[in-house]
Amino acid sequence: VGVTPHYPHRRPYPHVLKRDADAIRGGAPLAEKVSPIITQEKKISAGDKHVDSSIQTREGYSQEEQKPRNKFFENRKMTGRFFTPDENLDRARVAVINQALAKKLFETGDALNNDIRIGDITFTVIGVAEDVQAEQIFGGRPTAYIPLKTAAKRVFGADRLDYIEVVSPSPADAPEARRQIITALRARRGTREDAEDDFEVKTFEAQIEMFKSTMGKLSLVVYSIAGISLLVGGIGIMNIMLVSVTERTREIGLRKALGARNSDILSQFLIEAVVLCVIGGALGVALGFGLGWAAYFFIKVPPTLGAGTITFAFGFSTLIGVGFGFSPALRAALL
Repeated sequence: VGVTPHYPHRRPYPHVLKRDADAIRGGAPLAEKVSPIITQEKKISAGDKHVDSSIQTREGYSQEEQKPRNKFFENRKMTGRFFTPDENLDRARVAVINQALAKKLFETGDALNNDIRIGDITFTVIGVAEDVQAEQIFGGRPTAYIPLKTAAKRVFGADRLDYIEVVSPSPADAPEARRQIITALRARRGTREDAEDDFEVKTFEAQIEMFKSTMGKLSLVVYSIAGISLLVGGIGIMNIMLVSVTERTREIGLRKALGARNSDILSQFLIEAVVLCVIGGALGVALGFGLGWAAYFFIKVPPTLGAGTITFAFGFSTLIGVGFGFSPALRAALL
């Protein structure tokens, strides 16, 4: 669940503050983990190297939370450790960076226990986390995580949050957690019963639906391009078969003289068209899977090829063969 500012028509614009996070902790029982977050783009330096990076804040994780199955490091490998809540309270100058940033700042990629600079402040790297898989698709986004209080006091000079990230016990609890968060924030801000919320609370389900809607529109464009390609390919198959029928008139006549029926000739040419298309489908599946593995070396996301995908590809190839091969086959049968 994410909490962000919302700007209605009235002024002044409200902000999300640390007090809002405290209100959520006290008024939303289903808020299992509450993380106030500030994120900005800044240059991070090491030696003579300067990298444009994303800086995100956290309040730190206890030793228990830093075990392999905790929320932040789920499915992410890490060397070193994350900073603790005590280091956050002490405004410690420690940082955790991702591999994309480590590789750009240090030739060997070994950033652990080295110093980096954010502005004029020096931080010690105490952990290097694996890049988020979504970031790997785009080559990795250099990112550093620093303590919230250190960032607010020494780096950003402001305590306004960009958003608050809240984890509920399970996905099924997210809607109720959202309701509790809204109630807690309205109470803290003294919002009148008939007044509009000056903040937004979004669940990942809502964001996923928005993503699906966007991807649906993109998929429609891709399907349209694929449809045009299939139409052109089908017309090509039909033309080749028509030429074949003309060139094989003597063969067709000989078969009919030996007793072949029109249905036999029709079946022969339909099978030839389908075989052509199935061979094309097999080459297409192999090429697509091969290109997927070639892309894996850049985006680090392995391709998957299920039986359903293969069946669909060959089924559609057969349909194209029958659809565009029927007219030439019928012409051959009627000679």
